[in-house]
Amino acid sequence: MVKSVEEVHIWTISSPGLVLWDIDNTLVSTTDYDRHAYRTVVKRLTGRDAAALPPSGAGRSEHATLRELLRANGVTGTDLDRLLPDATALLRRLLTRDPAGMRAAGRVLPGAPEAMEAVARLTGAVGVATGNLREVARAKLRAFGLDHLVDWRLSGCAEDGATKTQLVRHVQRNAARLGLGSFSRRTTVLIGDARTDAAAGGDGAAAVLGVTTGRTDREALKAAGADLVLADLSDTAAVVAAVRRLLTASGQHPSERPSGLPA
Repeated sequence: MVKSVEEVHIWTISSPGLVLWDIDNTLVSTTDYDRHAYRTVVKRLTGRDAAALPPSGAGRSEHATLRELLRANGVTGTDLDRLLPDATALLRRLLTRDPAGMRAAGRVLPGAPEAMEAVARLTGAVGVATGNLREVARAKLRAFGLDHLVDWRLSGCAEDGATKTQLVRHVQRNAARLGLGSFSRRTTVLIGDARTDAAAGGDGAAAVLGVTTGRTDREALKAAGADLVLADLSDTAAVVAAVRRLLTASGQHPSERPSGLPA
C-alpha cells in the first residue's frame, strides 16, 4: 500500500532538498478528459463547436492554454479578455467535478506511485510545479490516489506564474516563508516531461530530471536544460538514484556519475 507523505516522513531523511513533480504526462495522463473539457468550454462560451484545440503535452500554464483555445476558435480582442475569467472558472468546474470519469478516461503512468513514495522517503519537502489550476492539480492526483504524496503547501500552479521557472521560485519562496528551508538550484529538483520543465534547469531555478513520457524526446529535454533524463518512472531505484545525485552531487564532474545512471 502506498503510504501518505506524513507516514513516509517518519523515516530518516537522507537527502535534504526540495523535489517538485510535474503532473500531466509525468505522473498521470488525462489528455482525452482534458480535451473534452476544452470542447465544452468553447461550446458554452461561444455557442460553436470547437474548430481547433491547443496541442496536448505542451507544458504550458492553463491560462495560456485557455487564451490560445479561445483565440483559435475566433475569440479575439476585448472579447478574449472578457471571456477568459469565465473560461477559467468553467474549466475548473469541469475538471474537478467527476473524479470517477477522470479515472475512467485517464491513467496513472507506470511507476508513478512507487516513485512518489520513494522520493518522499528520500527528502523532506515534496510538492508540485504544474501549469494546472490549483484545484485541478489536486483533483487530478486525488482521482488516482496520489494527492497524499505531496505537501500542498509546496505547490506552484497556474495561479502562481506563467512559466515553470516562476512556479519553482514561487515554491522556494513559500518554503522559506514557512520555515521549511532555503532552497536553490543545488537543492531543488523538478521532475517533468516537457521542454518547459527542462527550461527551469537552463534558467537556474532547479536541477531537472526529465522523463520521456510526454511529447518530448531525450535529446530535446537535454537541449532545453534537463540535467538527467529517464525513459519513465517505472524503475524506482533509477528515479531515486537520479534525484539523490541531483540533490547531493550537483557539483560532480559527469564522469563521476554513479554506474548505470543515464546522463
